[in-house]
Amino acid sequence: MNIQNLVSIIHVFIIVPFLLYCVSKGNSMSVYVKYALLLTGAYVMVFHGYKILTNSLNLSVIRIINWIHLVIIGPLLVYIGYTAPNTRANYFDYLGIIAYAALIYHGYYLVKSYM
Repeated sequence: MNIQNLVSIIHVFIIVPFLLYCVSKGNSMSVYVKYALLLTGAYVMVFHGYKILTNSLNLSVIRIINWIHLVIIGPLLVYIGYTAPNTRANYFDYLGIIAYAALIYHGYYLVKSYM
């Protein structure tokens, strides 16, 4: 099993269900889920920012994915976690779109890698 398979398994079986749970709960999520979103978003921004800085000459698809995580996904998670009882509904829609996109991308990669 390579690292990409592990990343895809984590996304399909842990990250996507967690994000879809947050979407289904909306503003009625518990305070612990809010903090989990906030911390996850902060971790995503720090981790992918570090990956961008240390692989500055790599212009592959992975670099684009790192930028998407740093600029879109991480801040969205932090914003929803920070404003959760008063978050506008369309931000949960964006989170759902990201969750389903991750499911499709990582699910496709897993199926393709095991065929």
